Amino acid sequence: MWRTYFRRAHVVGVDLQPRDFREPRITTAAGDQTDRQFLHDLDREYGPFDLVIDDGSHMNAHVVATFGILWPLLAPGGSYAIEDTQTSYLEEFGGGGPGTPGTSMEMVKRLGDAPNDPADSVAAVHVYQWLVLIEKRPRARP
Repeated sequence: MWRTYFRRAHVVGVDLQPRDFREPRITTAAGDQTDRQFLHDLDREYGPFDLVIDDGSHMNAHVVATFGILWPLLAPGGSYAIEDTQTSYLEEFGGGGPGTPGTSMEMVKRLGDAPNDPADSVAAVHVYQWLVLIEKRPRARP
């Protein structure tokens, strides 16, 4: 799907299980979405990434940890998508009712202040049903 949608992009996919895709413009890597060293290694080899789509485990602790690792590595002007944010409200994913600490949506609510802080790298936060898109500020012009 991503190959078709992003016709000129090099797509790097991550899964816990090794995947064998032999296609131009697609790279797959087996690893854990919360493994800091693994993600930094991917960034060194293929980054900086212009777009990150977190459609991983949907466990709230994983979503929050992954954002903490990958956001600083995201290219200036890039975008970070978090899918299936309804899991913030599901106990089996480490979620709970609104205001439950440690959920991805509580993280997103905190990020809502960031675009108004000139020192922060967050340019915008867009919240949709089951999806959040966070935009990173482009590099400042000299």
